[in-house]
Amino acid sequence: MDPNLDDEARRQWNMQYLLGKDLSDFRGFGGGEYTLISPQVEFIAPFAGWGHLEIKGGSGGMRLCSGPGDALGIPDTGADDLFLLPWDHVEQVVIVPDPSSKVVQGADDMLRVFIIPTGATGASAVTKQYPQIVQFKWPNRRVIDSSIRGTMLEMRDLQKETYFSILRTALDEELGPLGKGVLVYTQHAKTVSKPPLFNCSGTLSPVMGTFLSEKSKGSLLFLPSGIIWLADTVLYLPFNSLNSLHLLFIRDAASATDDERYPVVSMGLVLSVTEPFYEAQGHGASTKTVHFTDIEDFSSVEVSIQNYSLAHGINFMKLEQTFYDYAQGQMMTGFMPFADPAV
Repeated sequence: MDPNLDDEARRQWNMQYLLGKDLSDFRGFGGGEYTLISPQVEFIAPFAGWGHLEIKGGSGGMRLCSGPGDALGIPDTGADDLFLLPWDHVEQVVIVPDPSSKVVQGADDMLRVFIIPTGATGASAVTKQYPQIVQFKWPNRRVIDSSIRGTMLEMRDLQKETYFSILRTALDEELGPLGKGVLVYTQHAKTVSKPPLFNCSGTLSPVMGTFLSEKSKGSLLFLPSGIIWLADTVLYLPFNSLNSLHLLFIRDAASATDDERYPVVSMGLVLSVTEPFYEAQGHGASTKTVHFTDIEDFSSVEVSIQNYSLAHGINFMKLEQTFYDYAQGQMMTGFMPFADPAV
């Protein structure tokens, strides 16, 4: 956190997950026994560096703490920030393989945990300064020491547990009564009741009227509850934030062949995205066009994206745009309905 922030700015920073409410509005917050105290883990947001999380049974929320200290008396040599996150303000928890981890034989697998606040869904993640999507790394290995603690561990056989299984259980127990839970991203085989999850890589264009002013490369993960974009700026787009999803096919005159005058050389996604939380509040909401370009290996995911959109009731259309020279950004036409390749 910027040490030059004044008291009011610091208060807004620390209280961002209360979404404008007072702490007294949350009955019992901070009470109860510690269900789980995590080991020191590396946070990406809302702060960068080492910290831990604390869950108390029946307390109504969790605490995110930066610095080396914890609730059980380990000396605190200077924690910078403490964040209170009510369960009512958690939209979704998503756990994926950590995108920054390198696969090294014998090394611990790492996961990336995303806790998405209700106030950061849809376009709100790039139109509002707060709240930020919580991100931290989490080990995916057997519990071999006492770095993770809490009452939920007392009746469990830790030799059969992993750090991942303990975290997932603790979060599911708190979110379950709210009709929510932890979503773990895996690519599994298609079944009658469970369509396959899939992902693709691409580039996110700047979004007009937001603080997202530069292109960024990343990955799109298509989940049972919506789409998550993993890059420097994370977006979580639940179905209730998606007005439409259009596949945009790029034709390029500079790539003409004997068979095609304007061959398709690239594909993008054009999404109309709302702000569900602020729409429900009746103020502060906007709709943004979010454009992902140059989807890698697009021919292999085109049908999957179309089927995903139709299965979840998202308004879907195929569009095309023609360039004199796509590499140089020389446009010939605007967006048009997709047609068979011209010859």
